[in-house]
Amino acid sequence: MPEIKETLEKAFYAGMGFISRSGEAIQEVVKKLANEIELSEEEGRKFAEKLAKDTEEARKNFQVTVDNAVKKALDAMGLAKKSDVDELKQKLDDIQNNLNK
Repeated sequence: MPEIKETLEKAFYAGMGFISRSGEAIQEVVKKLANEIELSEEEGRKFAEKLAKDTEEARKNFQVTVDNAVKKALDAMGLAKKSDVDELKQKLDDIQNNLNK
């Protein structure tokens, strides 16, 4: 199972890196575009802010998509969640304590 987790983590970080690089690339394009079409400083700033906002929104959407995909994959494999395992451990501890009394 660790291989699946590592693969999912690698895919996640690759996607985040892509989105981050896209944001940086967008900033460079905005600067070049602003110079070429002679946008005012204010227009360039507003355009850059909109693109930054859109990039952040894409980043959040990507995170939600990855989280949902991981949850779906784990559910399909029938794996217990950490909270389920913790609950079982607590019940076993309670039983052991009752037996020791």
